[in-house]
Amino acid sequence: MIGVVLCGGYARRLWPLTLERSKPLLPIGDKCILDLVLEKLFSIGELNEIVISTNKRFKSDYAEYVSFLGRGDVSLFVEETMSEEEKLGAVAGLDYLIREKGFKDDLLVVAGDNVFSFNLRELISLFNEKGGTVVALYNVKDLKLAEKYGVAELNQNKKLVSLVEKPRNPLTTTISTGCYIFPRDKLSLIHEYLDIGGKRDAPGYLLEWLHQKTDVYGYIYEGYWFDIGDFSSYLEANRFVTSHRTIVSDESKVEVGSKLFPPVVLRGPVSISNSKVGPNVLLVGEVEVKGSTLNNTIAFGGTEIVDSKIRNCVIDEGCIVKSVKLEKVVLGKYSKVNTGFL
Repeated sequence: MIGVVLCGGYARRLWPLTLERSKPLLPIGDKCILDLVLEKLFSIGELNEIVISTNKRFKSDYAEYVSFLGRGDVSLFVEETMSEEEKLGAVAGLDYLIREKGFKDDLLVVAGDNVFSFNLRELISLFNEKGGTVVALYNVKDLKLAEKYGVAELNQNKKLVSLVEKPRNPLTTTISTGCYIFPRDKLSLIHEYLDIGGKRDAPGYLLEWLHQKTDVYGYIYEGYWFDIGDFSSYLEANRFVTSHRTIVSDESKVEVGSKLFPPVVLRGPVSISNSKVGPNVLLVGEVEVKGSTLNNTIAFGGTEIVDSKIRNCVIDEGCIVKSVKLEKVVLGKYSKVNTGFL
């Protein structure tokens, strides 16, 4: 079995944060999103190889990442696209990868922006038992939230009997996630689906069509799962991943009089003075915080935050924030905010 991690998108809903960085490489806790995905795949111990599929625009970033891993079983595959307008889409990108690599193996496919606590061995066990396509399912326990995903129903044999992508009135709150296993003898069906005009960037529609052509099975997981598609889900996933820990790098300095309320992760030369930081705060790189309060916030290197109250925000590199109160705000690179409320 071969593992495939799909990282070919351009994460438009996370712009400007992802204009110059790929979403799976975003920091989360003391790692990046892709680290967490690969840890799940490495733990299986049954994959012959793992292929990370990305686009030409972020090729060098992923090449550096794979080189740093230094594992012979992890390789990079690059789609020849450079922009959101050119992108192949998740389904078409997977089909392109299968055809270009000439895969003849069963494929365990995981979306590179999924953060989850699942043990994927359970999905493999179901695949070995049933022999058909399998998908990881998750109960979001919210009918309104379920409208955003592919809503699934199983019979007593765990066979998929219904899957409706983005229904207006979902009958259940069990949804499909970005984790699948496709058997080798059914890989050609992905290309057949695209040939008849299937949507190129929505795996849920593929499953909606596929389960009417062949047997598809589902395993309902518990724990946590996040499809990091927007800033709120990014912040929430960071909170779950960090849990109740406080992680302070050796380069970071927290002066006497400042307080950290876990979970807090300080990565790199972070400097904190006369401030209250946390809970749910991730500071990455050379970030300076003076006389401020930060809660449920992620900030990147080169940022200075002075005499401010920051809550539910994502602050990109090189920002200057002074004497303001920010809530539910995303600041792009090199933004400057002085005095006021946003």
